[in-house]
Amino acid sequence: MKMTSLKIGGLLVLAVVLLAIFAPVFSFNPPYQIHLSERFLSPSPSHWFGTDQNGSDILSEVLYGARISLSISLIVVSLTLIIGLIIGSAAGYYGGWVDTVLMRLVDVIFAFPGFILVLALLAVLQESSARSLILALTLTGWASYSRLVRAEILHLKEREHVLAAKALGLPTFKILLFHIWPNLLSPLIVQAAFNMAGVIMTESSLSFLGLGISPKTPTWGALLGAGRQYLIEAPYLSLFPGLFILCLVLGFNLIGDGLRDYLDPKKNF
Repeated sequence: MKMTSLKIGGLLVLAVVLLAIFAPVFSFNPPYQIHLSERFLSPSPSHWFGTDQNGSDILSEVLYGARISLSISLIVVSLTLIIGLIIGSAAGYYGGWVDTVLMRLVDVIFAFPGFILVLALLAVLQESSARSLILALTLTGWASYSRLVRAEILHLKEREHVLAAKALGLPTFKILLFHIWPNLLSPLIVQAAFNMAGVIMTESSLSFLGLGISPKTPTWGALLGAGRQYLIEAPYLSLFPGLFILCLVLGFNLIGDGLRDYLDPKKNF
């Protein structure tokens, strides 16, 4: 079952990634190129996903939107993982007042619904751009990693090889780098896979509400938001962006489930 989840999830994500990379090959026109004479064309050999209210090719918008979603998710997950790793390591390894201060900061972040906190930060930044969105998602997303890292380090630092490294007088950074962090790879990879799905959903939701990236940029959420006005006469406007969001989020969740079972030593015996 675990390998099946990995294979299905991997195929879904790989398919979307390849379509995003080779978007110029599969798309017929640049995204948001206006052709008013071709408005609301149904899916056909010339426009596989049809055209929208401006005559723009929906396939092009969806494929270029995949680039945006994947890029933002990868950047946000990388930044939140690094920040969470550093803060969680400091809290778990040093303990005492360092642990207390850092974990209370984490508690403050978890005290607010994540989506509402992102909305508040975007309102403070007052800018609709990928940079603002990445910053807001990063500032609110590192806390889950820090809790995970802290919990793992609390028992890893008591293991014999770590105690031996301390007795030999190795610097703290080397102890973390060579003796503790390698043991955190499995849970962090699983968490990152689930977080990729979460970031994609959040980015799409914000774009759907018109609060994410600039409306001039083709994003899946913006396409869904524009298509909801034409659900009766042109349901394909929302159908195809929604299917791509479904495939990518499902793919990352399946990868996370499969990795969690595969990398869990207790389930391998």
